[in-house]
Amino acid sequence: MKLDFTCDLAALPEGRPARIEAIDARDLDLARLEVMGLCAGRTVEVAKGGDPMIVRVLGTRIGLAASLARAIRVRIGD
Repeated sequence: MKLDFTCDLAALPEGRPARIEAIDARDLDLARLEVMGLCAGRTVEVAKGGDPMIVRVLGTRIGLAASLARAIRVRIGD
């Protein structure tokens, strides 16, 4: 069975890679996320859930407030 659905980054289970579909954040937050490598099309993984959460992107780990992670829509697919 193929798994393919979307959720916000805050709801992504730890260790499960997903692709960023969209980010619904203010311009300043969006620009900061993009500088850190969090942008549409990029693969991201939750290293540690919670608030703040730790995500992996482009080989690095980034601390991210859960409120901001809820603005990032990701697609999980096998």
